[in-house]
Amino acid sequence: MSIWSLMNYAAWAVSAVIYFWLLKDFFKTNREYSEDVLMGTYVEEEVDVTGEGGQG
Repeated sequence: MSIWSLMNYAAWAVSAVIYFWLLKDFFKTNREYSEDVLMGTYVEEEVDVTGEGGQG
């Protein structure tokens, strides 16, 4: 077995680990937070990002 075959299997293994990690995180986040929080539908204070202070 060549080094390229080993690297290919290692890449697939890393991909599988990342995939299952993402799935685990998805279900954990979905279980801990409501849809309103995840979708950002709750009201926040408006932040002035322009630095103009609302004048003009």
